[in-house]
Amino acid sequence: MQLKLDLKDRRILNELDKNARQSNSELAKKVGLKKNIVNYRTKQLEKKQVIKGYNTIIDSSKLGYYFFRIYIKLQSIDPEKEKQFKENLMNNPEITWVGTLTGQWNIVLGFHTLSMRKFRKEWADILNKSRTIIQEYNISILVDYIHYRKAYLINEEKDTTEISWNISSSSEKEAFDNIDLKIIKLLLTNARIPIIKIAQKLNMSATAIVYRIKKLEKKQIIQGYRADINYELLGYEYYKTDIQLNDLSIIPQLEEFAKTNPNIVYVDKTIGGSDFEFDVEVKNLKQYLKIINTLIKKFSDKIRSYNYFRFLRYDKITYLPI
Repeated sequence: MQLKLDLKDRRILNELDKNARQSNSELAKKVGLKKNIVNYRTKQLEKKQVIKGYNTIIDSSKLGYYFFRIYIKLQSIDPEKEKQFKENLMNNPEITWVGTLTGQWNIVLGFHTLSMRKFRKEWADILNKSRTIIQEYNISILVDYIHYRKAYLINEEKDTTEISWNISSSSEKEAFDNIDLKIIKLLLTNARIPIIKIAQKLNMSATAIVYRIKKLEKKQIIQGYRADINYELLGYEYYKTDIQLNDLSIIPQLEEFAKTNPNIVYVDKTIGGSDFEFDVEVKNLKQYLKIINTLIKKFSDKIRSYNYFRFLRYDKITYLPI
């Protein structure tokens, strides 16, 4: 079911996509509405599940984590066994993402771990228990995971802003303590949680919490705060694209293309994946293929091949084991 939203609702979503922690007063000024109207409209968007929650984007590598992505193709099995398999994955605290796909792969996992050896052991345990269910899999290390804002929300034809967030495995580990981790985990649960509530939960002053959050932001451990927007209810579909190149020197140009396209929402840089990968949220397959055709026309013989598959939903998503 697609919901029809007016421009004011879309502008609220656009602002919460850029910074979900801004106050309703700040939001009201930016969208040109009264604070109580913004508050009402936001609550309605939450009630209708257009906004599913509020995510805090964490650069986990600055806390010492590695991030592995695993694509899984399942055997044709009993639906109950498949359901149990997915539930087991979602209950694993180190598996921070579980997504459902259609096409070449059925499931995507995001795996945060503090050591490669630990990941190897965890994955071996999963394989030992589920080898009859898993037909094929592909493991890659996520080196950079670039988030772009959803400029299509307000019908922008080109994203000309400099707003983006980058989770990078090449980041240096930053200093942090147990209190920082507690603050991060509360923000992961709800990026809009009020400072006073964090202070009460941790038995600290609001001033101390603000100071620590600002330090975490300055160190870019906290990259940003975004609304988890239900693109399906807005009438959009999600596609992931893997591109193999004849000429790797065009990657910066491909990144620029992705950054300015209003429908491209992520770029993945991996070890073990494709030469260039990006994700789009589009009205339909026709719009997606239009983006691909523009890309192929622009770079012609520099692209060797590409393939795509559709992302149906996130069953679980967070940026750290909780």
